[in-house]
Amino acid sequence: MELKELKKLMALKAEEQTNIPKLQSISVFYQELRSFVDNLNMYTMEFIEACIDEPLRKWARLERMSWLKDKCVVGVMGRYSTGKTTLMNSLLKLNLPTDSEANTALPTYIANGSQTEYRILDVNGEIKKIPESMVKLFDHEYSGNFPFSKIIQYIVLNQNAELLRKISFLDTPGVSKDERDMNLTASVTNQCDLIFWLVSAMNGQLDKFEISFLKEHIADKNLYIILTFTDQCYDVAGVKITIEKTLRKEGIVYKGILEFTNEKTQVENSLQKIIATLQTEAKSFETFQPIASLENVLNGINGQITVLLLETTKNKNEIEKECTNYLNRIKNIFSSFDSSLDSSTRELNSLSSTVNNRCSNVMLCGETKRQLQGNLSSLINRYNSMIDDFNELDLSEIVTFGEMKVHLQNYESHIESLTESKNTCIELIDRLKRIFK
Repeated sequence: MELKELKKLMALKAEEQTNIPKLQSISVFYQELRSFVDNLNMYTMEFIEACIDEPLRKWARLERMSWLKDKCVVGVMGRYSTGKTTLMNSLLKLNLPTDSEANTALPTYIANGSQTEYRILDVNGEIKKIPESMVKLFDHEYSGNFPFSKIIQYIVLNQNAELLRKISFLDTPGVSKDERDMNLTASVTNQCDLIFWLVSAMNGQLDKFEISFLKEHIADKNLYIILTFTDQCYDVAGVKITIEKTLRKEGIVYKGILEFTNEKTQVENSLQKIIATLQTEAKSFETFQPIASLENVLNGINGQITVLLLETTKNKNEIEKECTNYLNRIKNIFSSFDSSLDSSTRELNSLSSTVNNRCSNVMLCGETKRQLQGNLSSLINRYNSMIDDFNELDLSEIVTFGEMKVHLQNYESHIESLTESKNTCIELIDRLKRIFK
């Protein structure tokens, strides 16, 4: 590859993207939703990643990469020289180069379009249309293994083909111990709904490296093994049995093993079986509905907030009732105390009047003595009653009452916060619908 070719590639103008306002709305919505859920302190990072981060990332990705939207994405993967590009050529009547040992230097989407066109998606998210003559730049052999992945994410080939109405293919670099190609392939597995893992029948088996890759990166995907070059293998049935045993032993779940051959008398039959499988998968494929997915999550969050709000309100009302009962009891104690104090005051006044008015400078008469004794006895009883009233003021109960008042304030603050969160959640649901609309 010459320097002038690279300069020409870098000078290409980006296509105008009409969905930028929507992507910006999604980004702002994501930041607000993520902040809202983080502040709730109700959910684990695993929940947030799976139920909020990933759906919103996928939504933004589908808006940015229209060739994936509402399509079943089939990842075509496997080791070098297992026939990945040859399979694509045969399925879609293409003429992609297959002569070098390792062709694809970048993940390449093959998607539906009115005519054959090539585009690249660079690392800045810009989409650029490229002339077909430039495609050779991304061939390992021609580019001299230039690290295109530093500046370009994907190649996109648009092709008018019936099979691409509901399916987009993702042709990946061959998986090997070459860390760059392996990482490139691993990084795009999350964009695939279905995996075609190609194995050359001449190899006769999945090797340890392939098994490790399947376990680590393909475990949650619908997987088909495509046995290639079957026309050059004398015991295809034996190879299939060996691979099936290996998959079962390693605990790798797969949906089937299909055969692909280039032998002229059998190629059409093998292609029809593969196409029938693809059509069945595309028919059962459920397109990603971001509004439904995120609305379900937000409704679930709103439901949990509502439950917490009801429980907190119930607890607050119970403590409030206890506080009211305690205050009423205190009131009764002080009312009784006040009554005793008033009576004691009257008794003292009566005693004072008796002493001052009736017994001045004289010996106490019998009647006066009895009255004084009665006044003293009554006074003693009143003071005893006042002591009893004070004894009912248990210090530990006063402490408990103070604690209940603190809890009551906390519950009231929590109810206010939950009410605000519930209103925010409802507002986010409404905004989600408006953005999607």
